Order: sequence, then C-alpha cells, then structure tokens
Amino acid sequence: MTISAATLAGGEKNQDRYAYGDDWAFVLDGASSFATDQPEHDGGWYAERLKNALVEELTSNPDDATTDIVARAIDVAASAHDDPETCPTSTIALARWSSETVEAYVLGDSTVALIGEGDETVLTNTRVADVAPSLRKEYRSRLRQGHGFDEEHRALLQDLQEHQAMARNRPGGYWIAGAEPKAANKADLIAVQRDTLTAIVLASDGAASCVTYKTVPTWGRFAAIGPHNAVHATHAIEAADSNASQWPRSKPHDDKTAIVIDLSGD
Repeated sequence: MTISAATLAGGEKNQDRYAYGDDWAFVLDGASSFATDQPEHDGGWYAERLKNALVEELTSNPDDATTDIVARAIDVAASAHDDPETCPTSTIALARWSSETVEAYVLGDSTVALIGEGDETVLTNTRVADVAPSLRKEYRSRLRQGHGFDEEHRALLQDLQEHQAMARNRPGGYWIAGAEPKAANKADLIAVQRDTLTAIVLASDGAASCVTYKTVPTWGRFAAIGPHNAVHATHAIEAADSNASQWPRSKPHDDKTAIVIDLSGD
C-alpha cells in the first residue's frame, strides 16, 4: 500500500493533527474557540496530546478494541487539563487494517471514506450540526447577504459555542473527544473486507469541504488527486469566496488535513 498525507493551516495556527503506522492512521481536528479571550489550552493543544496518546496505544496494544484504545487516549489527553468543564475537544477519524479487514472509526464530524470499485461508504457524524439550528441559519443567512466575518458574525458563533458546550457528550447532544473517556463508545464504527476496497480517505471537516464545494465530485476522486492537491484546491475555493457568500462557513479558512491510503497495489 501507499500512504500519503497533507495538512494546511487555515490561519496562524493549525489545530489539526495526524499520524499513521503500519496498520493504522488517524486525523484529529482540534476545535477552535471564538471567544474574545482565547483559552490557555486550545484545540490544537488537546489534539497534540491526544495524538501522542493514540500513537502510544495503537503501537503498544495492537490487539485491543478501538473503543478501548480511544477511551484510554482521551483519558490521558484530558488529564493534562485541570477543569473538565473547559477541556478542549477534538474529532477523531481513524482507520485500522489487517490483511483481511478494514475498520473505520469516527468520533465527531471528521470523515472516513471507504472506496471500492464503483462505490464508496462515507462515515461521519453530524450531530453537532443539530445544535442550535436557528443560530446556524442566522449566521449563514448573514454571510449570503454579504455581511462577511464581522463582529455580529463572531457574536453569533460565540452564542453557538455556548449552546454546543451544553450539549457536548450528553444524551441527545453530540459526542466528541474531550474530558469524557466514555465518549469513545459513542463513535460510528464499521468493519469491511479489505479486498472490497481500493482506498481509504481520512479527512478533517476542512479537508472534507473539497467534496462539499464540488472541487471533486466523489471521495474516489479525492483519493485519486491526492491529499496535497485536495487541500490546496479547497483553500483556493475559499480564497476566491473571501466573504463566504457562496459557501457560508464559520471562518475564512478552516484547517485542512487528509490522509489517503491506497490499497490498490498500483
């Protein structure tokens, strides 16, 4: 197989992380804060610690269940932050494989795409998008009207994040890596036969916008052009839509990270 990866910061700091080994790979997307006073520990700080913990678990305990590995890694990452209520968060898009099977695991709104001959299975979780829908509709409407990323836009996102905090890792809300290791059991998880696949794509939501923006029509095409071309093409679409009137979004550029695992043997 061939594994290729690319990451591109949306701003001054990149809060995405990624890693891969002989039989696993993952992408993490640390959550941004829109607070006026930025926290001491941001999503990138958390994602870095979660990355290190996941690498240790995946290499030291290769026979353990993925949910157990992720739960222990969350516990390690969260222990470095002293307040569960303000603990930063991160999504997880993870793939593990053997000679017979491929397992895809997603916690949060990052993506794992399993690509076969003529079809693809896309695993992501959009429950966070169900939180405070009226606020989402309002900020997107203002962007379409040409208001851009003004102070009112920031205020709406701050309000939205307060609602998200109340719904985080709670029944009826959404689940994500943060302060609660039990969230690991709430992920989307599937396993398929390896010989049915030609490629696997792991992507943060910023990189997944390559498909949303129709930069590429399918995840199979994403894999074909490769992660470097995909993230840079997506960044260019956002640059051309600088006030987000065509593609409403929370910020001018999101961090973009993707891994492509080519299983075809070509």
